[in-house]
Amino acid sequence: MTRIAGALFAWYAVEARSDLERFYLLRYHLPDSDLIAALGAKRGLGRDDYLVIPIWNAIVAGVVFQHESIELLQRELSRNPSLLQACGFNVLPLQKSRRWCINPLNLA
Repeated sequence: MTRIAGALFAWYAVEARSDLERFYLLRYHLPDSDLIAALGAKRGLGRDDYLVIPIWNAIVAGVVFQHESIELLQRELSRNPSLLQACGFNVLPLQKSRRWCINPLNLA
């Protein structure tokens, strides 16, 4: 019987990567298409402020980044535009209607 020269899976190569690179690696290899389809079907015609995929990616990122709560994950997403974009959210928020803006300088 011959011995395999290299390791089948080198964990140190994964640990040497940044958290964002590990997130991309996990997101690419995670077989979650059936779960995403089921989540989309379960939501049905409910609120659709955000798509299912970015929310699922954010939850996966919370595991990779080892956040202990959803609040900590939300804080990380609010201050890390690279992670926000990697999850699939818009990096720049949509501009709200000007009629609801408070204009302290009374400019038209």
